[in-house]
Amino acid sequence: MQARVQSIAGAVLGCSIMAMGAPAFSQSGGDRALELGAQVCGGVKLPFETEPEFRARMEREVNTPSWVYAAERAMFEGGDRMSFTPRMENGQKILMASGTIDDGAAERLRSSLRANSPIGEVWFNSPGGNSRVGTEMGEILRSEMIATRVRKGHGCASACSTAFIGGIIREVEPGAGYGVHMYSTQLSDDAVDYLRSSMVDKASAQSTYNTAQQRGAEGAAVRAEYVLKMGVSTKWLGVWSRTNPGCMTYMSQQELRDLFVDNSD
Repeated sequence: MQARVQSIAGAVLGCSIMAMGAPAFSQSGGDRALELGAQVCGGVKLPFETEPEFRARMEREVNTPSWVYAAERAMFEGGDRMSFTPRMENGQKILMASGTIDDGAAERLRSSLRANSPIGEVWFNSPGGNSRVGTEMGEILRSEMIATRVRKGHGCASACSTAFIGGIIREVEPGAGYGVHMYSTQLSDDAVDYLRSSMVDKASAQSTYNTAQQRGAEGAAVRAEYVLKMGVSTKWLGVWSRTNPGCMTYMSQQELRDLFVDNSD
């Protein structure tokens, strides 16, 4: 069965926001709101979500802090192909990484780091994209010992969140979005046809289900190895695995520090 794992972060643009629950998230004003976290989901019922759960989730949208909307808008402004733009900031050369993580983004990152050496930091503003390429980008950043940052008003979600933790020193500024969710598997037409043909009886359906479980476990194991290698807490995997592919969990500043996503202190 042919399947390609990649992010569906683009689907959350303009989606509803649901709170993670006090005290992690509420709509308070001033600088405190920039410290909070949120979960973004679609305006339709999620799989296995009951009607009361859906209504309760939608009602909680009133607690959304405004920075979430700003960060989401910003990270979708970079287009469908990630660009790498060097600039000077406070006497240091940084590399702006903006847009969707496409299939060729890792190689362009490698080329941009070499062409503009020395780079002090990579600043991400991206809704995600290809999950595999996001991991490759993180490996490149770690091999080059490059720091990473998400600026206030910008966002880094899905495959971008994976690339980001490759930074040797990482900072997510208050008011910046760092979002994770379980990756999705986009099926080709051939894969859909295979699934249909394999459901002819209980035995073949069970075999297909078992294979899917095994491949899912293999993917999770690879992700766990990567997260540990980058010095991030295994609790990151819990947040990641509990977030439906149709949603996005934006971690609070406290969570970012507790899970060592932000290790700049």
